[in-house]
Amino acid sequence: LLALLLVGVLLAPGASGASDASAVGSRSSVVGRPSSFDKLTPLIPPIFGPNYKANQDNTAYGQHEPSLAVSRVHTNTVIVASKDYREGNVKHVWIDGSTDGGVTWPVQLRIPGIPADKPIQSDPVVMARDDGRIYVSCLGTDNTTSTGGVFITWTDDDGATFHSPSVPVYYPDNQLDDKDWFAIDNSPSSPYYHRMYMMYAPGAGYVAEQHSTDGGLTWTPRQQIGDGGTEYTYPVVGSDGTVYNFMMQNWGAGRTGTVQLTKSTDGGLTWATPSIVASAQQPGSPIRPADQFRFFAILSAAVDPNNGSLYVAWTDNANFNTNGTDVVYVKSTNGGATWGTITRLSHDPTGVVRDHITPMLSVGADSKLHAFWLDRRLDPNNHLFDSWYSSSTDGGATWDPDTRVSTQSQDLNVGFPPGSGNAAGDYWGLDTARDTVYVAWNDTRNGNQDILVSKGLMSGPPVTPTVTPTGTETPVQPTSTPPALTSMTSTPNSTSTATITATATAASSPTQPPASPTDAATVTPLASQTATPCSIQFSDVPTTNPFYSYIRCLACQGIVSGYNDGTFRPGNNVTRGQTAKIVANSAGYSEPVPSTQQTFEDVPNTNPFWVYIERVANRSIISGYSCGAPPAGPCVPPANRPYFLAYNDVTRGQLAKIVSGVAGYLDPIPAGQQTFTDVPPSNPFWLAIERVALHGAINGYDCGAPPAGQCDPQRRPYFLPFNTATRGQAAKIVASVFFPGCQTPARYRVQ
Repeated sequence: LLALLLVGVLLAPGASGASDASAVGSRSSVVGRPSSFDKLTPLIPPIFGPNYKANQDNTAYGQHEPSLAVSRVHTNTVIVASKDYREGNVKHVWIDGSTDGGVTWPVQLRIPGIPADKPIQSDPVVMARDDGRIYVSCLGTDNTTSTGGVFITWTDDDGATFHSPSVPVYYPDNQLDDKDWFAIDNSPSSPYYHRMYMMYAPGAGYVAEQHSTDGGLTWTPRQQIGDGGTEYTYPVVGSDGTVYNFMMQNWGAGRTGTVQLTKSTDGGLTWATPSIVASAQQPGSPIRPADQFRFFAILSAAVDPNNGSLYVAWTDNANFNTNGTDVVYVKSTNGGATWGTITRLSHDPTGVVRDHITPMLSVGADSKLHAFWLDRRLDPNNHLFDSWYSSSTDGGATWDPDTRVSTQSQDLNVGFPPGSGNAAGDYWGLDTARDTVYVAWNDTRNGNQDILVSKGLMSGPPVTPTVTPTGTETPVQPTSTPPALTSMTSTPNSTSTATITATATAASSPTQPPASPTDAATVTPLASQTATPCSIQFSDVPTTNPFYSYIRCLACQGIVSGYNDGTFRPGNNVTRGQTAKIVANSAGYSEPVPSTQQTFEDVPNTNPFWVYIERVANRSIISGYSCGAPPAGPCVPPANRPYFLAYNDVTRGQLAKIVSGVAGYLDPIPAGQQTFTDVPPSNPFWLAIERVALHGAINGYDCGAPPAGQCDPQRRPYFLPFNTATRGQAAKIVASVFFPGCQTPARYRVQ
């Protein structure tokens, strides 16, 4: 309902505020990461599936502001609620539900039983209880007299039915309520197990609290918590029953706000005086003159159920002129008594103006921290957005590389429903249970706002991968010029083939820049190198690194090189273009290519990988994707060339196929041979993987322990063909195939 309160506000970004670092979140002159954050951990991030549309209406009217929850009992059940205009461009809250992981959405209903005098609904929130119940709350209003109410319903049967009518938490209200958010105590050890806490902001300008001890059937009277002038409430509940409620004082576009925390240790009966968490420089609305969508720096928060660590995130403009808007968070390890440094959630480079907006946080039962947001890193014009995800298993000390979840970039400046106040949504959906994570966002790729959902699996095979002859799972990037990318490093922890850093099977992101550094040079025959001292060392590849000898082998051959800061970044992903270059040079391909030759529509002769891709294509080892169908782009007559998608990450299966083809492996493989549990003969990469394994260049992951799956009767290892390959993995496979023996340390003398 913020559109009713601040319609037409246009405020310029302000200066950052200072904080007392001893008690609250502090910021440096550049919102960034402390040195301890400048690593990417070798985690196994979720493998995201396709982007599915949750709203199944066939109207041209929009949907935005989704909230989402996954069942804690059946992880294929996911419920999404959003502001929905499908009924004649009138704002209602609709519930969309799926029981097959988001593939189909048979549940399509307007939130039930809202009083007739509140024909407009808004601000949906979805939360899951640990026994399988899923709740949906919303606000109701008549949109004329500025009166409202807060309502809640729930399902106990995976969305087949919902409690009707919805229960009034507070109704009627002679004020216009805003930004309801609620939390559920899901800890059986808590003295307030299953108690629910509803927070919202009445028109009087404060945060109100009500709680329920009977599963939402009845609610306590409304009480004020915190100071006046607060908004953006977000409560979370610790495993000991402590309720933490975050809110923003001096909220509003372009203002310097204060993130506050108040908490209750007696089940919501009393609340502590608010304490200061951090200063927040809220972006203007719109955030740039060229934008049209309204914007507010809504908070998101999470609490670790095992150690009680608290996290709160928001969108911040402290470095608007150098980074663009940033998604940032701050952490407390002592119940909010003190707070750490304000830290960027995104891991693309600082000093490049790309806007990042609306972070969402979640912490799983395993203490894994999940983050989801939208940003413009892929668009050099800083206009189109994509959806991004990252996670951490050590409380934010290190993060896995950002995963692009959206399969197509979108423009948030189009598709506004009339009367929405140019709203593009004030929050997105993020939730996790066991090995599953779901995200939801509103997307305009079809011209109007739709709710898209993607499911990620934190282990096991990808979700319904789409495989073509060259076997990519990633979408077309929006530009032909690679964007500026992360400069962080990763240290694998595997002692066998590699540490997998998986990305989306239907979406992924570019990694290191293709031209700086270059990933190839003139190939020098191995024989001439064996007696030559090689002084190449990388600061992040010590001799104890499992990829050390392979990386050193290729570097001393001039096949790969490092970055200007002396790192190699073995955990960074490898793109398809980089793979073609490394493998072509390893094989000694050096024939001239006519400047007029262009096999792929998206690889002209100005592409830094063009000559290497053409050399591999000349030998019919790569064929790309037929134009006109995802993941390729449109057909361009008269040539109607295929697409190669040079800046998309290469998967382990694709890498094996390219390496096998360039190496000329033609070994006959018995039809029933299966070295890896997850690579049966029906897998499109089976033959290439079997041939590379036959030559001893790959051996997979032992079954029974992450990242591998459960053991089959033969206790075969796993290969994970749809997981993204890293620089370290690629070095190992390429060195083993093309330079067998050169990785022996004795072959090179260190000066």
